[in-house]
Amino acid sequence: LVEGVERVLGSLADLVDTISVPRSGPHVSRSDLRVDFVTTVDLAGIDVYAWVTRARDKAKRFVGRDFSGWSIGLGGNVSGRLYNKLLELDKSRKSYMRDIWSARGWDGVNPVMRLEFQLEREALRELGVDVVPDLIEKLPALWMYCTEDWLQLKVPNFADDTPSRWVTDPFWLAMSRAWDSTLG
Repeated sequence: LVEGVERVLGSLADLVDTISVPRSGPHVSRSDLRVDFVTTVDLAGIDVYAWVTRARDKAKRFVGRDFSGWSIGLGGNVSGRLYNKLLELDKSRKSYMRDIWSARGWDGVNPVMRLEFQLEREALRELGVDVVPDLIEKLPALWMYCTEDWLQLKVPNFADDTPSRWVTDPFWLAMSRAWDSTLG
């Protein structure tokens, strides 16, 4: 990932240098963080109350009668989506993703899900990201912010009026660790 970003930035810097004199490095206006996975968890069965988030908007999505995923906080400075990537591939025509997943052990049958967060410039600045090196350095911390501070999936306990005290769903614990470089 980082090598690809650095290679692209190098090529872009060469191009920019031929037409202008830049005053500072490339600024980050938006960042999309994601992880693709296969699970046996019934994501369609998640109760809307189980999502504990700073966002106001939470929507369960369908394509026809098929559950396609969740959208949370769309239109905000931070937003999240948990969705069936295979359904999205039919629309985007990114069939090359099937080869990438297969190379990483996908069986070609079970749905590939994607959890992604979109952070806009204002949110990135609040989190200390202004230029690309900041982003590269803080990717794991940004993921942690998204999955531990901004959004969590909890096991509802309606005996407790404070959802933030509810137990974090084991599925979500795994998702929050997806960018943990210490896991090996």
